[in-house]
Amino acid sequence: MVIRRVGLWAAAVSLLAAQGLAQGQGASPGAGAAYPSRSIRVIVPFTPGSATDIIARTLLVPEVRERLANLGAEPMPMSPEQFDATMRDQLVTVGGVMRAAAVKGN
Repeated sequence: MVIRRVGLWAAAVSLLAAQGLAQGQGASPGAGAAYPSRSIRVIVPFTPGSATDIIARTLLVPEVRERLANLGAEPMPMSPEQFDATMRDQLVTVGGVMRAAAVKGN
């Protein structure tokens, strides 16, 4: 159960990172101004119609992205290595909180 929740969170973070790349907010300033020159394919490695798939599709709707931006959510473009480090850090943090609260998964 916990793995699924982390999976949903990871999918949301990945999509926000992809959104940042799609908006030209890559690592090199100015280089991403014309990026992308074509559509970006987002692959959600979960069953179509699942909660993760619905969240992924919802996060790609321009009105939803605009609303999230107004709430302070920012795309986080990063390399796969940076994403891995971020996820490991978050898992340590969340794991510590869960252990402290004595939360147990099914």
